[in-house]
Amino acid sequence: MQRAVMAALTLALMIDGAAAASAQPASIAPAGALAAVTSTKPSLYLRAQGRLRELGEYKGPVNGRRDAATVAAIKKFQMIKKLPVSGRLTPETVKALGV
Repeated sequence: MQRAVMAALTLALMIDGAAAASAQPASIAPAGALAAVTSTKPSLYLRAQGRLRELGEYKGPVNGRRDAATVAAIKKFQMIKKLPVSGRLTPETVKALGV
């Protein structure tokens, strides 16, 4: 059971790109990893897309998906705000967006 949970967590981290940012092997979840996975749920992307659209940084559909257009808009916003550029909705990015 524990292996299945760890495998699912590792897969979720890899999909969101968080495993690549971690200095630890993907099989060992870093502290706060569960928070990182749950913080990027579709409703957060939906709110971020809406806010980025209000700011004129996003032209794609507001659908809650982390697609190429969403990642590009997040990266552009991060560059403008002088945040670390990752294309992910980091806590700093979420705070700067106000979502």
